[in-house]
Amino acid sequence: MVEIVLCDTSETEMQRYAELFERIAAKYQFTIAVSMINNGYSLLVDIQNGNVTADVVFLETDLASMSGIVAAQKLRDSGFKGSVVFLTYADQKENLLSAFDAGAENYIVKGACSIDRVERVLFELMTEAERRKKQFFTVETFDGSRKIELDKIKYFKYSRGIVTAVHDGGRLPFFGGLEKLENRLWEFHFLRIHKNILVQTGCVEYATRRRAMLYDGTRLPVGQKYSATLDYAVELELRFGEEQDR
Repeated sequence: MVEIVLCDTSETEMQRYAELFERIAAKYQFTIAVSMINNGYSLLVDIQNGNVTADVVFLETDLASMSGIVAAQKLRDSGFKGSVVFLTYADQKENLLSAFDAGAENYIVKGACSIDRVERVLFELMTEAERRKKQFFTVETFDGSRKIELDKIKYFKYSRGIVTAVHDGGRLPFFGGLEKLENRLWEFHFLRIHKNILVQTGCVEYATRRRAMLYDGTRLPVGQKYSATLDYAVELELRFGEEQDR
């Protein structure tokens, strides 16, 4: 699902865009959820406090309490990684340079942009949002929802109903099993090497029949039935790395 936030002083405008976005999303078989907020201050508070999640924010440049450009800059300063698109009017185009300086990725001119342009912009944003989501691992932990970049995760280890994701920043435990993870993450080069371990093959320096040595010096056990598959996967990773270096 792609989560979209519309921030505009006009409820009518937001409703109009929300309905248009729903039609475009359905055409391309995306699932979206649209939230509507009518001022920049509430937008910042809701996103920073987790009351609203957003992959894409459509932001009016001329908001009342806080300009959209200032709101966008504050969003970026707070670490917001989603897309920002400005909604502006034809006579406000001089604001666009400031808008892009504030981290905007695109803009839509109200009442002047064709439906085709809106459709093209939204399609690109939805595609990018889905791509970003695939590169993150999100789970419900003991402390709430957590998200980690997949390429930061070295391996998952299972023990007594709890899976621990070992990543560059430490360890993240959560309830679950390895079977669903294995199916979910195989396309991102995560491989089962033991009944209780799922490893990112790019983190493996070399492997023997009984052990996998990671680049950070970690040693992981290798189950007998997984040994041949691991050897092949490590060989592919090495070949890929050599090709990238050429």
